[in-house]
Amino acid sequence: VEDVKEIVMEHFYKGRPVHRLMLNESNEETREIHDINDTKFYNKQKRIALHNCGVIDPENINEYIKEVAKIYCKNKMNPPIEIIIVGGAAIMMRHNFRMMTNDIDALCPMNGAIQDAFKQVRDKYNLPDDWFNTDFTKTKSYSKNLRLYSKYYREFNHGKLSVRLIENEYLLAMKMRSGRIYKKDMSDVVGIVYECRQKNPNFSYQMVEKAYHDLYNEELKATSSIQMDRILTEAFMQPIDKLAALYNQVSNIENKNKSTLLNIEKYTPNILNENNVENYIDTDFDIEI
Repeated sequence: VEDVKEIVMEHFYKGRPVHRLMLNESNEETREIHDINDTKFYNKQKRIALHNCGVIDPENINEYIKEVAKIYCKNKMNPPIEIIIVGGAAIMMRHNFRMMTNDIDALCPMNGAIQDAFKQVRDKYNLPDDWFNTDFTKTKSYSKNLRLYSKYYREFNHGKLSVRLIENEYLLAMKMRSGRIYKKDMSDVVGIVYECRQKNPNFSYQMVEKAYHDLYNEELKATSSIQMDRILTEAFMQPIDKLAALYNQVSNIENKNKSTLLNIEKYTPNILNENNVENYIDTDFDIEI
């Protein structure tokens, strides 16, 4: 705290970094500066709240994939490839309320040629290292049945690379399964229901229940969290003109929980993991419409 005034006056106003406060782990012989994730302070930490930190521009997401297809298809021997996009990226490509995503979660055969294409696009557009990944297949939201409930979106290079998106009720089922109340799962649920109900008055809770059973062969109410089921139920029960207020409420809860986790990671690194994270955040919140 005692250094704040000096930082503001020297760095912000005069443009002179306060060198005595800077982390310096450059190579003493080459003077090469390490990547921040390779420094002693960060390289033993696992991010929870800021996992996959970075932003995918919604205005350019199709351009990124088009560029991947262009690079991949330079080699005529590469076989046709299919990408099934899920998560925040699929929501962003289907809906208007989602303005950004940290990465693209997808099903994709990660052969050497396609991985190289992803890396080249990453470098060209200055994207996060894992801007396109299949990590979600290791989480509880994954289902081997996902392709069955995806829909053709578009193709590139005369069908050499095709893209499919998960249908809305199945996106909701995946969000309910994931149930992270410190990320965007709650607000995504409300946003998807809001836009789907606007377009289709018959879009229903029962459709999500069926989708959940299709993906996981389990009952929604029996296995989703109490908090997530409350949010989904409210999103279907409330009049459509009340859902913007519900969206704002759950977004505020998510942001508060995320801020709490960021502070914990800052002052007590390595204490958080996916099994204990909800012990540190507000899970007993009220919803008022």
